[in-house]
Order: sequence, then structure tokens, then C-alpha cells
Amino acid sequence: MRFMGWGAHTRYYCFIDNSLVVRRDYVDDLAPVVPYVVNGVQYRNGYYLADGIYPEWASFVKSFTVATDPKHTYFKQRQESARKDVERAFGVLQGRWGLIQTGPCPTRSHCKSSVDSIDVKTQRRKAKELRDKDTHISLQQNLMNHIWREVEEASEKD
Repeated sequence: MRFMGWGAHTRYYCFIDNSLVVRRDYVDDLAPVVPYVVNGVQYRNGYYLADGIYPEWASFVKSFTVATDPKHTYFKQRQESARKDVERAFGVLQGRWGLIQTGPCPTRSHCKSSVDSIDVKTQRRKAKELRDKDTHISLQQNLMNHIWREVEEASEKD
């Protein structure tokens, strides 16, 4: 989902308003906390497989643009394969039941939702959590290392 031609502030709110997942998780704070550990690092929120158009935010795991070694290549293949499976499943749901029917919002005034009902301090804190690039990079690296360790362990058994 990309909103071109508008300011970053407007794109941010339009993105949140058009993404039920992001709104539920970060704005309305309704998603359950699902702590998990990857490579000894604990994470608080779940993550979503994303492609290149999504920002490097805390809960979006993207594959690498360029795979530089076998570990990166394997992670890129696994992540893209899983993401395509999810996209196909949503395509079936969309075709069968007409889920996810929203269009882009051209201006901030057209993007009214629960964003307007939370206080500014909470909104800023949640926006900071959402945009945490360090968490994005940490999670991406830890997932890659976890998956690669499985490959190494499987090759040791052979």
C-alpha cells in the first residue's frame, strides 16, 4: 500500500486507517501481546511478512533486496515463499467473500478513525514503537539466523 504525492504525515495516517491490522495492533492496542523468543531475544508483538513497499517498521519482516550469501539467500527464499502463500490465501478470501474493500484516502480529513480518539502522547509513543527500525533489523537478523541454524542442523544429521 503506497500513497504517493501527499506528505509523509498524511501517508502515515492513511496507511494506518487503511490497515486494520496496523490499526488494531498499534493504535487501538487491541491485539494480544504474544511474547516470543528468537535467538535469545524476546519480542513483544507478532510480526507480518511484508514486501519491499512496506517501511522498515518493527512488526514488518521483509526479505533482503539483494542476497549476499547462502544464509541471506535461504532466508529470502523462505520469507518470499511464505509471504506468497499468505497473499494467495487472502486472494481466495477476497474473491470468495469480498474481504478488504478500502480505497486510498486522499487527504487527512478523509482519514477519520480511532486515530482521532487517542491522546497525542499515546499516539506519539505508539508511532515510535511502530516505526522502530532497530527492532525491524533485529527481528529480521534473528529470524534469518534461526532459520539458517535449522539448515545447519539438518546438514549435520546427513
